[in-house]
Amino acid sequence: MSEVQRAADVVPRTLHGQITWLFETIRPAVEGQRYCDTKPHTNKDLALHLGVSASYVSQLKKGTKPNPTKDVLEGIASFFEVPTAYFFSDAEAARVEAAIQYDVDLRRFKDGELKELPVNPSSPHWLVTGEMPDSSRPVCERLNWLFDHVHSVHEQRPYTEEEVADAIGEKPWRVRGLRSGEITDNDVSVPVLRNLAAFFGQRLSYLYADDQDVSGAKSEDEKLLELLRQAKSDERGLLGVALRTLEADPQNAGRNSGLSNEASARILAGLINSHLEMDNQVRLNSASGSGPDKADR
Repeated sequence: MSEVQRAADVVPRTLHGQITWLFETIRPAVEGQRYCDTKPHTNKDLALHLGVSASYVSQLKKGTKPNPTKDVLEGIASFFEVPTAYFFSDAEAARVEAAIQYDVDLRRFKDGELKELPVNPSSPHWLVTGEMPDSSRPVCERLNWLFDHVHSVHEQRPYTEEEVADAIGEKPWRVRGLRSGEITDNDVSVPVLRNLAAFFGQRLSYLYADDQDVSGAKSEDEKLLELLRQAKSDERGLLGVALRTLEADPQNAGRNSGLSNEASARILAGLINSHLEMDNQVRLNSASGSGPDKADR
């Protein structure tokens, strides 16, 4: 079993480029303020920390002071809370930058700037080897496998349901329900499954298995499936009533079995889509006066 994290592309870096990247990417965390609204650190902020002039920091960023002392580099590293090795190893720099970018994207996701949870490139890692359950296994079994095998690299322990729920913006009881099987993948939206898989460094297809790869952009069928799930939850909507009637378990009258078969759901979605296209064509023909009713008059 390979590691979850992907090796970042190692490219040569310049010192002034690294310092500039830190300034542009790492912003102070201000309670109640979004990342995009937070002002970056200034040259003066770092200068006060190092005990040097702001113009010297400016020269470091421009590359006109290419050989700072080890003490200066250690001071920059401590200011931005990165390891000093960041400045001495391109491989370490790639790892650090990937981790920092993930933290930034996670902040932006929680702020509502990003719709999808970013895939963690470094925090989760395999602690136990073993064969991952395939798509034929229930979602609860596949999810529990991730909880059992993907642990926090910092805490050296499994993630809790509360930690996962907080990271993806969900309620702990829903994560708990998915693990127990009381809540199925048909009861949650595709974006939630995508974020849940991403937290553990996996693609959507691991939790949302189908006859095609759904980890990329949403297909028209997938969008229709999502509309079907939303319509089914509408207590008063006519389409929701029809769907629940079609999906009712004949042996348990009054109990809904849900969209238990993705293939059947796709067929139903296709029929609805065809009906909408035909209905739209009829309206267009009527508007242009070419409808069959006017031709027969």
